[in-house]
Amino acid sequence: MARLHLFNPDNDIALARDVDNFTAPAAARDIRLAGCTLPMWYGYPGDRIIARGINSRWYDCVEGLFSTGIDIIGDSSPDAFTPSPWGWSKAARQDYIKLGMSRDKLPDDGTLDRLRMLSHRRTAISIVRRLEAGLPFAIATPATEARDEKEIIDFFEKNSAVIAKEPWSCSGRGIIDSRCVPPKRMAERMNSIIRSQGSVMLERAYDKTCDFAILMYCSGGSVINEGLSLFDTGVKGDYHGNILDTDDNLATRIAAHCDRNRLDNLVCALADAVAGVIAPYYDGPVGIDMITTSGNGQPEFVLVEINLRMTMGFVARRFYDKYMAEDSTGRYSVTPRQSIVSPLPDAIVDGRRLVSGTVNLNPEGHFAFTVEARSKN
Repeated sequence: MARLHLFNPDNDIALARDVDNFTAPAAARDIRLAGCTLPMWYGYPGDRIIARGINSRWYDCVEGLFSTGIDIIGDSSPDAFTPSPWGWSKAARQDYIKLGMSRDKLPDDGTLDRLRMLSHRRTAISIVRRLEAGLPFAIATPATEARDEKEIIDFFEKNSAVIAKEPWSCSGRGIIDSRCVPPKRMAERMNSIIRSQGSVMLERAYDKTCDFAILMYCSGGSVINEGLSLFDTGVKGDYHGNILDTDDNLATRIAAHCDRNRLDNLVCALADAVAGVIAPYYDGPVGIDMITTSGNGQPEFVLVEINLRMTMGFVARRFYDKYMAEDSTGRYSVTPRQSIVSPLPDAIVDGRRLVSGTVNLNPEGHFAFTVEARSKN
């Protein structure tokens, strides 16, 4: 059955709140409104998106060139589709209910509670434990979940540089780096996280050389490897953009910072770990964020977080696979924007594939989701 997509990038915040009627912060609402058309690029023909007031000139232009086969829901009955949000939470379910979808087509409280706990950062601990048992080389030890001040103090006594994280957060939000934040302020924030979310995740800080992700999809208890994501982040871990290239070329780029055979082994081991920990209870995309490190005594790979939802890496991977010319590469980015721009300022499209130039993946809004491509020839 065709899917009905909802772009709700605020879902990790909604998971922390765990309520039906949730109001996201203003910035999160802005990016959600601006990016409501993103599912056009990662969905499949026959799917529909939840959006209002889309610029018809923009839609006609990009659809005429790329033929995504995806339109807005319009007057169609939502029950004719399978719900497919960016991520699941009680708030996401409520969005579908408000649209008129029947409750029996949506996950019940028990299912959502289970997915919420799987989305907790402690799931990464279980995954790393399985990797430690199955890989022929060492990776970074998993995070520690601290529930009180004593456990925090114990961790800091053993580690000179620490990164603290909210159990439910994403894209650099809810992350505190002891190398950048004064000790008193950091202690206040960690205690605040414990009060609001029950615990705080503590990790040793490493010298990062590369950000990448391994993209998987769980379906019926099985795991499908969708490929790699190579991206860059800001100082606070906030997402900036993705490299668009073949999966093999991305692996080669990542392998400039690590051993290629170990990278391949890591991908296989992660598929097995996800199959054991996540796949029996969840159908949908899984993005596993990793880093490589530099310096003596540091592990080659660190598992940063696991996202049980769509990610910008999935958008980049699927856009490249579906809409980029074979001999082209590029970059996908998300940046603030205030003005209305042309959907295809200088794009060259051949056979529904982008050869070079720029494509705006959304019409006007406070944020721009942009692909910039160039031909390798």
